[in-house]
Amino acid sequence: LSVIMVGQNLLSRASDKRADMTYQDADATFHESEQIQAHLLDQDQAINTLLDKIAKLETALLAKK
Repeated sequence: LSVIMVGQNLLSRASDKRADMTYQDADATFHESEQIQAHLLDQDQAINTLLDKIAKLETALLAKK
């Protein structure tokens, strides 16, 4: 009976360790996706700034014709 209890304790510890590692992996993935989203937002803002400049230049060129 004590052998079974020891085995169950070992299995429980191994299961807890796997669960903790899974949580850490998910947490790292979440933080990485936040960084990617922030980077994409910065890119979107830079692209929009460039598009606004192009639109103003186009309007100025068309006004000169």
